[in-house]
Amino acid sequence: YSKSWDWDRAWPQHLHLNPDSPLVSRIKFPNGFNITQTPLVTFRRNDLLFNLTEIETMFNGGGWRPGPGENTTLFGTEPRWTISIADYLDDLFFRPLPEANYHTLIVNTASHWSLGLFSGLPHGFAGILDLFRVVITNLVYQAARQLDLHQHDGKQREVVVRDYLTGYENCHSQETMSGGPLQEVPNITTDETFWAWIPIMNAMLKKAVDERAHPHVTYLPIDRPGRLRPDAHALGDCLHLAVGAGVIEGWTRYLHYYLGTYLPWYQENSKPRGYSITGKFRR
Repeated sequence: YSKSWDWDRAWPQHLHLNPDSPLVSRIKFPNGFNITQTPLVTFRRNDLLFNLTEIETMFNGGGWRPGPGENTTLFGTEPRWTISIADYLDDLFFRPLPEANYHTLIVNTASHWSLGLFSGLPHGFAGILDLFRVVITNLVYQAARQLDLHQHDGKQREVVVRDYLTGYENCHSQETMSGGPLQEVPNITTDETFWAWIPIMNAMLKKAVDERAHPHVTYLPIDRPGRLRPDAHALGDCLHLAVGAGVIEGWTRYLHYYLGTYLPWYQENSKPRGYSITGKFRR
């Protein structure tokens, strides 16, 4: 890791099984699985979930054109790391063994949708929210479409849209650092850091998933444990969480339960509504 803005923060980070682990002898691997090549988990940073050209295509679909004196691009100079949906959904997620063997794609986005990044977007935060709605609607559509296109390859996959955790504005105070868990989720009292908009964006994420109603694209509201732990935020920005505080570890354990126990039960005992597939980009 490097603090330099020139360093690619979107590079894929893989978690592999240790060939010397005692678990190896107890696992029945699928044909083609290679311990040293096939990752168990892959993380990629992707601030906007689409690349800049795709974002501009969706925005211009609304018929907007810059007027005299207005910016001719949506984006400012704020650093961003964002890749095409084709790179991680169409390609990486469905890549066959031995390169990959993924079952679940977990995505979320919110905090990088800032006025600094979208300095050319009209109407401030209202314009950002409108564009966010278009983008996440297309995300859910693309996820449903790709799952349907690959439904005959013998492996059912899942896409989980996870809500985004807000920061905590007073994380540097001694009261916060030594106060431990809260009993109730605190209200965000200032929107100077744009965190007050994140709950609205989470609601938009949920609505997009609910409206698509695909049986294998689900919304997971998992931010409450983090919002009850202001003392778990990293002091560098009061947004990211510190490893070892219990929140990330709790999320991981719950995701294991959600994907391995709850979701199969829910899908078996519910009758999802139908859904339709239309054009590639939909406003």
